[in-house]
Amino acid sequence: MRLLLAIAMLLQLIGCATAPPVIDLSESVFKAGIENQSERKQIGTLKIINKADDGKFVNTILGSDTIFPIKPAVTTKETVEQDLKRFFDGALRIDKTADQDLTVTISKADSYWIWGGAAKIPFIGLALVNADTEFGVNLRILFEIEIKGKVTASYLFDEKITIQDKAATQEAIIQSYKRLIAEYRKRLFDELEARFVGRYF
Repeated sequence: MRLLLAIAMLLQLIGCATAPPVIDLSESVFKAGIENQSERKQIGTLKIINKADDGKFVNTILGSDTIFPIKPAVTTKETVEQDLKRFFDGALRIDKTADQDLTVTISKADSYWIWGGAAKIPFIGLALVNADTEFGVNLRILFEIEIKGKVTASYLFDEKITIQDKAATQEAIIQSYKRLIAEYRKRLFDELEARFVGRYF
């Protein structure tokens, strides 16, 4: 058990000591379906407040999961903020004469992968070294529509989005992270197009 704890701590220290990886996420950038500028709904202002953190390392005893936060050069919370700005640039039109304003508050936007409890068990762990494990993004984003400073409607997206993928090497984690971000983008922005922009504006 002490050996496994030492390995977990070493993995965490290595992750902190090396430069965060630069990960190209451009292949899965979401584009709003409204291309004609004149057809976009108007808002007076768009404010995005990012209060999210990068997630926490959670070490556990033998037989339980250890959670490793994923911390690329551009963090998950920064990616989410950039994605939201890009989405609303494409879905809405800023016009200071409009009577509605939109405030978006990101309180959770962190990603992780799990070192499963079974993989820590000697001998069994060796057999599972290239097995799929859970990758996830924790999201909590509040969208508030305001008129003259008063909130008139709100919409909350509060989900954990997960995929099963590889984590045997840093390159495997990078590729898994790219697939995870693609999945989060599809889930969040499909929902915003269908259930938020179309219904609230």
